[in-house]
Amino acid sequence: MYHPYTLSLEDARQEARTLIADRVLYFYEVPTGTGGYCVASMLAVGRRSANVACITKVYTLPKFTENGYAFRLLHHVCSRLFNQGVSAVVSYVPFGNVAYQRLVAKTGFAETSPGYSEWLEMGFEDVDMGHW
Repeated sequence: MYHPYTLSLEDARQEARTLIADRVLYFYEVPTGTGGYCVASMLAVGRRSANVACITKVYTLPKFTENGYAFRLLHHVCSRLFNQGVSAVVSYVPFGNVAYQRLVAKTGFAETSPGYSEWLEMGFEDVDMGHW
């Protein structure tokens, strides 16, 4: 399958630095049992206009799947975005990623009509193209 947004290790590091600098990453932390916390799930708000935000890079560490952490994080971030005045939140759901399809459906996302395109790019004029 074609993956247009696969990054080299250095490009991935640069993307991470950009997301951190832009303060668009969100994390769900769980107690470690030793007084500390570790990240169980993460996501990014990849692109945003005055009215629309795009959720990207949703990931849960394998040892934390099936605990509802990604659902809670996604629900929290969407609620926060709506409270900030965004009127729509979108997310790219890869074909075949059944777990993510279930997650976004459970969170309240509506599926768009299937069959139009394997990849749909949400874009804005006069911006640098980044990665999902």
